[in-house]
Amino acid sequence: LPQCKINYIVNSVDSQAITTFYNINTPKIEKSYLSLPNTAWLVDTNHLHKVTNNGYREVLQFKFNHNFDDVFLSLKGRGPIMFQ
Repeated sequence: LPQCKINYIVNSVDSQAITTFYNINTPKIEKSYLSLPNTAWLVDTNHLHKVTNNGYREVLQFKFNHNFDDVFLSLKGRGPIMFQ
């Protein structure tokens, strides 16, 4: 089942907390992002990934049972997501 998530970083005590994604066919790092509060990332959870974190980290997740490209294209056409 295809799946992806939006990870919204609510809080992160560790300023160097990082999520790393690996190429499926090699151990090569493909992408990474820091856990900066008030940022959001669309994550392809079908890729191997890990979080390196040395402290409290609070994340709001939205899970989609659709592939990454379809969700990306749908969100791209809608503009920014705002939390109030």
